Amino acid sequence: MSKYTKEDIIRMVEEEGVDFIRMQFTDMFGQAKNVAITTSQIRKAVSNQISIDGSSIEGFTRIHESDQYLYPDLDTFTILSWYEQRGKVARLICDVCNPDGTPFIGDPRGALKRTLKRAADMGYTFNVGPECEFFLFEIDKDGKPILGICRGIQVLNAFLGGELYQDIKPLEHLPHNDHWAKIHTVTVRRGTLLAEILKQDTVLVNSQHHQAASRVAPGLEIAALSEDGFIEALEKSDAKFCLGVQWHPEWLSEADPRQQALFDAFVKACH
Repeated sequence: MSKYTKEDIIRMVEEEGVDFIRMQFTDMFGQAKNVAITTSQIRKAVSNQISIDGSSIEGFTRIHESDQYLYPDLDTFTILSWYEQRGKVARLICDVCNPDGTPFIGDPRGALKRTLKRAADMGYTFNVGPECEFFLFEIDKDGKPILGICRGIQVLNAFLGGELYQDIKPLEHLPHNDHWAKIHTVTVRRGTLLAEILKQDTVLVNSQHHQAASRVAPGLEIAALSEDGFIEALEKSDAKFCLGVQWHPEWLSEADPRQQALFDAFVKACH
């Protein structure tokens, strides 16, 4: 039984002074997508009348069958507090349905529901819980040394007030099965901590990410860029040791002394 009704959602939006609602769903590859609407459309939203162009979503439908609708799960309503400085934003997670109201076969959320029902029919119960990750850092000349890898550089940038690209598409950055494969070149900026460690201007690296830093946080500096302009390393010059890299040096360090040098420098800074 749902804990919220349509009227509950409308009332909470009005009482909380919400400015925008993000209607969230995922494409076939699990990438989060959303349609942002204003509060004037909330009654339409909770009545399953927000449409999307399915042909523009990777893996969904062809152009002549593109009309699809977002059916929000009312119990997923929450206010995203980190957006409040730009206007209050709420979130509803949605199922994707066909114009006749039937579930869209390619909706990952619908696929999960069907799988859970099959498991339940076989007598199985699927239990899942969130893995909470929360970090508190002292990032100054007396703080603990920090080395961020892949998502670590993204957390570092977001923590200090920067922003991320949520879904980058160039194939050379997407996850590859071979973790040890060096697939693109990174240009290191001279005069940075990273340049001092690697002792060269370019380095060939692996890649396992679909997100990347976009707007750099105050106090951080770009230490390296990929050939197509994505940020590959950030550092904080006024900290004892604060460096983040977008690639995975731990998979390359055994065969590449330059990648091992990152860990050696970090360990030295910790002593």
